[in-house]
Order: sequence, then C-alpha cells, then structure tokens
Amino acid sequence: MNIIYRSTLAIVLLCSACADGLAKLETTLSPAAAVLAIQQAYKARDVGRLIDEGEQTRGVGPSGAMDVFLRDVDAVLEAVPSPDRPAAEASAIVCVIEATRWGSTPARFELLETYVNARPKAYQPMLLAGMMEFVQSVAPVPDAELDAGSLLDVRLIGTLLIMETPVEERADLEAWFLRVYHLSSSRVASAIYSEDGNGVIRFPDARAWARESHWVNAQAVRALEARTTDDLSRLREELRDLRREMIIRIIALDQSIDSRIRSQVTAATKSLQREIDAVGAELKVLRSRVDRNELILEVVVREAIPGAGRSIPEATDGFVDEDVDKIDDQLERHLIDAFAPLIVLDRPIEHGTADRVGVPCDPYWFATESNVVLRPERKGDLDPDLYRLNPREAMQLTDRFESVRGRFRGLGEDFRTQRPVKPSLLYDIPRADHDLISLTLESQPELWWQGNSGGWDAAADAGDGLFARVWRPFTDHQHLLSVQYFVFLTWNESATYKNPAVEDQRAGSHEGDWLCIDLCINVAKPHVPHLVHAIYHNHGRQIFILPESLEYHRTAAGDVHPLVYLEWGSNEPWPNAGHGGEEGWPRRDGIGLNERFLVNAGVGPIQKKISDEDQVVSSHAGQGIAWPTWQHAIPNLGEFSKGLPVPLEWAEESERNAHRSREIVLRFGGHWGHRRIDLETIGSLFMLRETDNPPGPTKGKFWKRRWGDRGGPWQGGSNPNDIEGWKLHTRNGYRFSH
Repeated sequence: MNIIYRSTLAIVLLCSACADGLAKLETTLSPAAAVLAIQQAYKARDVGRLIDEGEQTRGVGPSGAMDVFLRDVDAVLEAVPSPDRPAAEASAIVCVIEATRWGSTPARFELLETYVNARPKAYQPMLLAGMMEFVQSVAPVPDAELDAGSLLDVRLIGTLLIMETPVEERADLEAWFLRVYHLSSSRVASAIYSEDGNGVIRFPDARAWARESHWVNAQAVRALEARTTDDLSRLREELRDLRREMIIRIIALDQSIDSRIRSQVTAATKSLQREIDAVGAELKVLRSRVDRNELILEVVVREAIPGAGRSIPEATDGFVDEDVDKIDDQLERHLIDAFAPLIVLDRPIEHGTADRVGVPCDPYWFATESNVVLRPERKGDLDPDLYRLNPREAMQLTDRFESVRGRFRGLGEDFRTQRPVKPSLLYDIPRADHDLISLTLESQPELWWQGNSGGWDAAADAGDGLFARVWRPFTDHQHLLSVQYFVFLTWNESATYKNPAVEDQRAGSHEGDWLCIDLCINVAKPHVPHLVHAIYHNHGRQIFILPESLEYHRTAAGDVHPLVYLEWGSNEPWPNAGHGGEEGWPRRDGIGLNERFLVNAGVGPIQKKISDEDQVVSSHAGQGIAWPTWQHAIPNLGEFSKGLPVPLEWAEESERNAHRSREIVLRFGGHWGHRRIDLETIGSLFMLRETDNPPGPTKGKFWKRRWGDRGGPWQGGSNPNDIEGWKLHTRNGYRFSH
C-alpha cells in the first residue's frame, strides 16, 4: 500500500470520526497526496449531496457542510512540508473551486473570497496562479465552447482574481476576462431567448443563471469601487473603463467585418486622425493669432474711439440681477468703476472757513447732525395772502403742517426740532408734504466746512457723499446704459452779488448741494465699451457733451475717466478748465448748454443785468485737489433694494454705513439744507431773487433726464441720435454738432 493510498485512507477514517472537521494530522503529505486527500475528504463528507439537498440554504456557518470541508482543507495543507506548500496551495484552490460549484453564486463567491483571504499572504501568488490555471483549463479563449455553468465559473473566479491582483498589474488580466465575459453574455442571451415552435423558452433555468451572472458583475463593480481610495486610483479606473469600452467596441467590429475591411478602416482611421491632428495644430496657431490680434485691436480701438474703456470681463457667476433692473449687477459694478470721473477743484483750499467751500459728506451723518425745520419756519408765514390761497387751500395747508408736526414731536412754535434727529422719522413721509421739510446744520455752522471727515482732503480720501446708479434711459436702445455719479456737499457758495451789509454773504448761497455727472455708455460690444455722450448738470441747466470733446484721465489698466472741473464754492461741474463768467465756457466744438444766463431787471431807465454768466459762473481752473473717485467702492443706489446678506447689526461697519447712506438718499423726500429767501439781503431792487435748497437725487431733474422748459437732447425715452433742432448755446465761434 503506497503512501498516497495510506494517507487518503487515513483522511477518510478521520472524516468519519470528526464531524466538525479534521484535527491536526500527525503525518506529512506530498502535494499530490494532499490534493488526493482533499478530493477524498470532499467525497467522504458527502458535501455535494448535502448541498444539493438544501444544505446551502443554511449559509456557510459552522453547521454548513461546506464550512466543515474547508476546515478539512486547512488541516490537510498544514500537513504538507514547507518547500512543497506553494504547489499544494495552487492545487488545493482548484479543489475548492470544484467543491463550491454546488452552491449558489453569492454563497460560492463569499466562500471563495473567505478562503483566499484566510490563507497566509505568502501563498497569495500561488492561489492566484491556481485560479488562473483552472480558468484557462475550462475557458481557452477565444475558441472556448462552454456551457453556461462553466462560463459562470470563469466570470466568478475572474472577478476574484481581478480583486486580488494589484491595480497596476490588472490590464492584461482584465482584457482576457472581458473576452470571456463577452462570450458569456452572448451565450446567456441565446439561451434565454431561444424558443421552440410554440414560443416556449427551451432553457427555463437560463433566467436564473443570468441573474446570478449579473450578481457576479455587480459584486465585481462594488469591490472595485471599494478599493478606490484616492484621486489617482479613480483616474486609473476611469482609464480602465475607457479601455474596456474600446475593447468591447473593437470586438464588436471584429465580429461584424472581415479582415480586409478592418484593415481599410484602420488605415482610414489613422489617416483621418493625422488630418485631425494637423487641423488641431493649425487651429491652435490661429487661435493664438486671433487672441493676439483681438488684444491689439482692443488697444487700437480704445485709442481710436473717444471715451473707449477696457473690455467688459465675462460674468463669473452667470447673470446676476438682485436689484431686478434687467441689468447684470456685475456689469453695473464694472461700468461704475471703469468710467468714474476725476473731480478737480479750482484751487487749493488754504484758509479753511474763510474760503467758504462746501465739503463732500455722508448724507446719513448730515441727517443725524441736523435739525428738522418746517417751511415756512414761522407760524405767521402761514398767512393765506402770502401763499395766495383761498380759505379752503389755506386750511388744507395748516392741516398738513399739523400732521408733520405730529411726526416730529420736538417741533415747537418755531417749527424746529432739537437734535439729534432719528433718521427713520424722515422715511415714508407723504409725497405732498416733502416740500414742507428741510434738514439744516445751521446750529453747528462749523460743520459746513469740515464735513464728517474734517475737510476736503479727508473727505476725498474717504469717498464721502459719493454714489452711483446704472439704468436704461432709452427703451428702444437696450445697449445704451446711463451711469450717473452723485456727490453730496455741505454748502453751495454763490458767485452772485454780495450783500453790502453782511460780509461774505451772497445772494444764491445755500446749504446742501447735489452734484450730478451722467455718462451714456454703449455696451453692445463687450470688448470695447465706450462713451456715447455726457451730461453735466450745471446751475440748474444741462451741459451736453460729445465724447470727443471730453478730457480724459487714462489709467494703466485701460480705464478712461472723464475730467470734471468744479467751480470754486458753487461746486458746479464743467468739462473744461476755465475762469468765471462766459469767459470760462469751453473753447471747442461738441459742447452745448440749454440755457445762457442773461436777465435784465429794473424800472424805467434804471436797468441792471442780474444772473448773467459773469455773476453766476465761478472760476473752475482745475488747480486744486484732484479726487480719483474710482479708488473707492462707490455705493450703487440701484442695489439698495436687494438689502444686505446679513442683518444690519451683524454687517461690517463699511457695509452698514453704505446701506444707511443709500437708504436715506432714496427714502428722504425733503430738502437737504434750510431754505433761504434773500429778499432783505439783496434789497428792493432785486426782490425777485430767491434761493432754494436742493431735494435728493430721486426728485431732481437728472434722475429721469427731464429738462423741462429748457429742452435739449438725450432726455429719457427719446431718440439718443436726435441732436439736431435744439436751441443750444455754445461759445462764440463754436458749434455743438459737427
């Protein structure tokens, strides 16, 4: 009796005695004897019959026949000497594979995976080699003619092999198994859909086999996804999936076309790819040329077109319109920053209060430091004769005064409040009562020359009183946008006649002043937005300016900023530097005004010219402070409606201040400053002269471009190209249109 026979007989006897699996064997076995012993243990345990009769339905726990058999395998392999263990491990895995073929697919997969992972890591390559040997013995691709069970074995073992093989070594293995998978899928499809003459499926078990086959695929996918731990692994899996798809497509082509057509297709594909590569290289060169030419063109166009600014960048967040004005908020911000003016004073401020020059200031600060005054300021001024009212109108006026006094409880008989004013009381006042209310700093006159930052230089550095707005003035020309810039100042010092009785007091001077510059921008071509025209609001009239007639300050970034020359004291803007009076008018074409001040007053032979250009227009020589307004985040009045992203008390101080300033500008409808009627100041000869304080921007003529009786081009809703036929004034020898 040879050693193999004796060993296997011992195994059979031991199996009969040990219901829970073999204990440690006291003998040594060769690899061949170990394989035979494993096979005999499988038969002795009657694993196939037990599983076939339903044992597999109880899982693979300690009571399962398969679990006992696997413990037998472990005991046998432990009896093999170390030098012979690799060969024994490789052969034993084949026995285990054969043994598990009785179980259901999920159970088989779990058994095999458990077995492989439980073996010592040193024998892992032998286990894989044994599995591969088994697979190749039953599926010699590409000429294999396999039954459905064998194909499922190949796919199941293949899944386990791929899972246990390092990622970088899987490529050839995957390619081989893909072909087996393809054969498997084709066979299963034919098995499922083959019918006899009566339309009955001939292989009723094919559907169950297909379900198990799909389960194997799902297990493989889940296992591979679980092994993906970093970006590099994901990239490799994506590349592998692409390679797999390409292999499947190539196999499909291999099955549908003969070698001659395939070679022709290959040659044509290579030729086409070469052409595509050549065209791609040429396109790359052309794209670089186009980019370079566009850059050159942008620079050339900016230099050639008066008032052309730098190109509008692409919106990074898509179309954003939180203020619901149908204009992209990002575009609004770009235009406000790119075309903000350079404001230049007439001369340096050297004497402080004696210079009597108003200072830019924050409107919210102005309101909180002011008194509220009802106009007229004395109760006796409600005399109906003064207002030329009938009794009913006089009664209505009195009722309106009493209603407003109820809002401001601090108003006494002199119709004045005590500071400080609560700004919220200034909001939502009925429109009919707006003209009755003024804000004034006259109880603190030193603030007229200091503002909230301490003077002109500090105010310009801080950007005090500066606002902007973007809107569409022409409904039929959506590509034309108006960018308006507003500046609020504490005081307007008139150039009109001085009062001979009071030093430095001039008729026409008033508290509070709003400056407005209105620029029309063409944004039809984002790479070259440019000025179409400009409107400077000047002494209640308008100065209309063509883009080539403006003066510009250009920055290194390519922005163009129109120059604005302010009159000394009166803060009125001009597009040119000049002296006072009509001598200070522009000396070039393309600039026109819709009013020339030339009024006579007097009785009989005594005629005196008042309010002419010489008395109204102050010097604007441009020798003083230069304020580059684009260096500030100019608050956009149009975006007040969208509010703040957080509650007001949580916002940053700069955001909170900007929000409050915009709110009071938009919601306060009264007058900024106290109304001053200069009847006594001027004397009886000029008793018709009086001065009023300005309302906010929303009530001024510039908000909707309404010029009133003066007329002029570019009014809101009109044709922007209609510049002829208006009675516009220019300096002698010059004309408005070319």
